[in-house]
Order: sequence, then structure tokens, then C-alpha cells
Amino acid sequence: MIVSDHGMTESGNHGGSSYEETDSLALFASAQKFRDVENRKEAYQVDIASTVALLFGVPIPVNNVGTVMSQVFTSLEDDQQLRLLELNSWQLLRLIQTHFSEFRCARFSCDSSNDKNGGAESFCCSYLAAASLHRSWASKNSSRSVDEDGYMSVVLAYRDFLGTASKWLSSRSTDKPICLLALGIFAMALSCLVLTSLLFLLDQKVNSKWHLDESFIVAVIFILVLSMGSSSMIEEEQYIWNFMTSSLYFLLLRRTMQSIITNGKQNIGSSDSIYSVIAVLICGRILRGWHQGGVNWTYLTDISKILEKAGTVYINSLHLLSVVFIMICLALLLLAKLQKRRFSVVLLLLLVYLFPVLMILTQITTNQDDTRLIQTIYALIGISTVGILVALPWLMPLLDPVSKEYSFGDAVYVIGWCYVSSWSLLQMLLQQPVNSMPTALLLVQILATIRYFSQGGLHIKQWVKVASLYYVGMAGHFGLGNTNTLATIDVAGAFIGISSHSTIISGILMFIITYASPMLALLSMLMDFDVKAFANSEENVDLGHVLKMTLGYPCLVPLVLNSILLVAYTIVLLLMRNHLFVWSVFSPKYMYVCATTACVYIGVSIVALSVTYTCAVFATRRKLNCSTSG
Repeated sequence: MIVSDHGMTESGNHGGSSYEETDSLALFASAQKFRDVENRKEAYQVDIASTVALLFGVPIPVNNVGTVMSQVFTSLEDDQQLRLLELNSWQLLRLIQTHFSEFRCARFSCDSSNDKNGGAESFCCSYLAAASLHRSWASKNSSRSVDEDGYMSVVLAYRDFLGTASKWLSSRSTDKPICLLALGIFAMALSCLVLTSLLFLLDQKVNSKWHLDESFIVAVIFILVLSMGSSSMIEEEQYIWNFMTSSLYFLLLRRTMQSIITNGKQNIGSSDSIYSVIAVLICGRILRGWHQGGVNWTYLTDISKILEKAGTVYINSLHLLSVVFIMICLALLLLAKLQKRRFSVVLLLLLVYLFPVLMILTQITTNQDDTRLIQTIYALIGISTVGILVALPWLMPLLDPVSKEYSFGDAVYVIGWCYVSSWSLLQMLLQQPVNSMPTALLLVQILATIRYFSQGGLHIKQWVKVASLYYVGMAGHFGLGNTNTLATIDVAGAFIGISSHSTIISGILMFIITYASPMLALLSMLMDFDVKAFANSEENVDLGHVLKMTLGYPCLVPLVLNSILLVAYTIVLLLMRNHLFVWSVFSPKYMYVCATTACVYIGVSIVALSVTYTCAVFATRRKLNCSTSG
């Protein structure tokens, strides 16, 4: 048996639902002669499963809705051919039975005078009529060889039942509740519109002049939406994110250079900005070459394949180096931010994270899955993160000893630093060892981005900062080897540190591994917060106004970007429901879009709750301090 999976139009398209694209070849060859071979027959692809099953002598798949291709079995005797039709009829009748609560053919009256208005009765009567003719034909043993008319009557009766049943079952499988789908899309579009409106209302007081990099950020969304209609673009989406993110940072580099030329001099801040952008571009290019993702280029050599061929010694060495490098970078960043003002806080945080770091290094060097040690690391990281979030706003001094300003900004920064540190250490534990260095490079990209935007000389809008971090996170998602196919999900990592099987815990760990990059980008936003609203507020802090000014952009921008992509791809998926690759390309992509939506909402919720809690604690302490001094 030779079959083709699809046809092709004159222009070369081969994935749509047109007749030319769905018309394909089915060729059956046998040592025995087929009868009526001169007649061209048509069948549906769903008929192949039942036909192949009967050719191999195995039961027809229970959920198959196709009918057997009788012309393939013309070399068999008449009673054998009728037996195949009977088996196919039994299978479809049982499948129909699952769609009705009470389905017993014995309770129906199938007299010709009764008007059968479809449903269970129609199927029962059609099947019983065919079965009755089959029994009658089989009982005439002596005249069976010459009773051609009786044989054809049985065949036509079975064909009538099979055709009606197959068509009805196919419609039940493919029919969609249009009203519910329309209502769902309307609700999603309304939510997207509301979020976008809130973002525009928040941005209405900002200077309306747009720069090229700002326009490009908006254009990226439209480019992604347009690419969603192509199966090839979905399979190779990592190249889109890599190219768009690199282009964005080249535009930011261009803007920085223009600022230097316009001002006529180059200061330390502008030099740091240039170095930060270059660091992002270099790390992005290395990430791009670490994994050859997608479908068409996976056979090409990449850095990960070279390391795997080199052996585990080199991979483990890079793993150790990555852990040490990450903690050195985070420690220096914390020292640079707080300097000597909060040296005791810096020392305490470094000591807190020293123990899980040493345990992770021990786990790497021993190269054994010590479940108890890994569970201890989980516990230490979790307790440290939650403990710092709860205690730090109460323990940190209310006023900065040097600038005499409120320490709300420092508290938020330290909490964000703890989130980033904990998440990075989790990735060092859960990711495949070959992905340890890409995780470190991704962290460098995010920290360099925050460093670039913290200079303040270019007056970059807040929503541009958030969108840039979001794009880096999405590009890093593919840089870690993820694609839009389910085959790249690291299932093995989801069982690290689990002593007994737990679907929930394994699912959480699998989510942490898969969405390491987007979540890291979202959590890092706490390290670049605009806290002027709290510092400029009066004695009685207006929490609503402060939270609006601090949380507006970090929460709304990721939600708006993700909402646009979610609504657009939902519409694309409905339009492509008859596409040849709907199950292999479009449906897995939609699962990733939904999972990314969950990631964005979780990340934004963590950021919002952390800032809200910290702001409430500082507002309470500020009010109590004012009351005491009064």
C-alpha cells in the first residue's frame, strides 16, 4: 500500500483545505488480482485505518469513523467480504452507542410504515435491515453462488448504514459550537481591548513623540501575528525572536550613538550604555548558536552538539563555571547598587544564598541524583525567598542614612534580586547541564538590559524598558533549546528530587524548566522599578496612586503583548482548523501560547503582590513614624 499525505496546488501550496491539496493517492498492490480495477474509486483518509486493520487481521480502532474500502478485498469470497462489512458495521454501531444515553435497538419498531426521523432509531433500523438481509442470504446455502442480486442487496444495505453512520460520526467530531467559540473570542478580544486602553490611558501624559525603537517594538507584534498563519514560520519561530530582539538592540545602540553625537561628548554613562547593548548582542548571538532548533536545521552542528561529543567532563566543568559566574555577577550587582549604605544587608543575603550554592556545586561534582540533597536545596531556596519577601520590608531602615530618602526602592530591588537569584539557582539544578551556560548568558542579557535602562540619559519610556525585557525573555526561551513542538520538553528534569511520582509536582517542575527565560525576565523587572511616586507622596500615602505609577507599565505591558498574541493565534487556529498540519504544528503552538499566558500572569502576579506588600508595609511604617515624631 502506497499513500501520499497530501496533494498540491499549481502554485505549490500543500497545507490548505482545497480539493487539490486534500486529494492524494492511495495505491494498493497485491499478488492476487483485483476485480473491477478499471473503475476509479474515491475514499477518505479516515477509511485507511479500518482497511489496513482488516488487511492485517486485527480489530478496527475503536474510535475510527471510516469505512472499509471494499474494492481492496475483491479477491475474497463473497461471504468473506460480507463478514468484513459486518465487522465494520459492528464497530461503528458501538461508537454511535457512546453518543446516546439509551441505545438499544430491540426497543425500536422498524416497520416500513413508521416515519424514522433520524437519531438512534434511524441507525438501528438501517443496521438491522442490513443484518437481516445478511442472515437471509447466508441461510440460502445451496443457491448462494448464483444469487448475485441477493448479495448486492446485502452489500448496498451495509453500505447505506456505513455511509450514514460514518458521515454522522465525522460531523460530530468536526462540528464546533460556533456560538460558544464566538463568545470566547469576543471575551478574549474585549479583555485585550481593556488592557490596551488602560495602557494608553497610563501613557497619555507622556511625550507623544515616538522614536524608531518604539515604533519597532509595536511592529514586532504585527510581524509575529502575520507569521502565525504559516506553519513553516511557526516551526522556525526562534529565528523571528532572535532577529527581532537583535534588531531592537541595534536600534537602541543607534539611539545611544546619536545621543553622543548630538551632545558632542561621551560621558561614563553613555559608555556604560554602549557596553551594555554590545553585551546583550554578543550573548544573544552565542545563544542563537547554542541550539539549532526548529525542524529544518536541527541536523546542523551547534555548540551543544560539540559539547556532547566532547564528553561530560567539559559539560560538567561549564556547569560549575556557570554557577560560580552567576553568583559572582549577582553579588557584584548587589554591591554596586547598595554600595556601603546597606553592607550588612548585602552580607546577610550573600550568606543566605551561600548554602544552596555550595549544595548545588556538591551535586554537580558528585554527579549523582541525591534526592534528599536536592529536596534540601528546594527547601532552602523556597524558605529564603519567602522569608526575605516577608521580613525585608519590616527590617530595612525606613530612611536611607546617606540620602535621607525612603528605602522603598532599595527594598523592592533587593526582593527582585532574591527572586532572580533563586530562579537562576533553580535552573542550575533543573536544566540539562549543557544548558547551564545559556542560562548564565541569558542572565547577563537581562542584567545588561537593566544596566542600560538605569543610566537615564536617553529618557527612554518605561513601557519600552518593560517590552525590551519581555522580548529578551521570549528570545531566551528558544535560546535554551525550546521549540513549538512537544518533543523538546525536558520531561526527565521534571523528576529531579522527587522520591515518589507526583503529577502535580512534576508538572510544576516541567513548567519551571520550560519557561525559565520568560519568568526570569518578568521577575527581573523588580530590579528596575520607578519608585518616585512613593518618595514624592505626602504623609498619608495614596496606595492606589503609588501602585498605579509603579506597577502600571510592568504589569500592563506584558499582559497587553501576550493578550494580542493570544487573541490573534486563537483566530488563526480556528481559521486553520482544516489545515493538514493542524495537529502537528498549529495545535502544539496553541498549547505553548496558552502556557505562555499562564507564565505571564503568574510572573505579573508575583511582581504585583511583592510591590503591593512592600508598599503597604513602608506606608504603614511611614505613618507610624510620623505619628511618633508628631
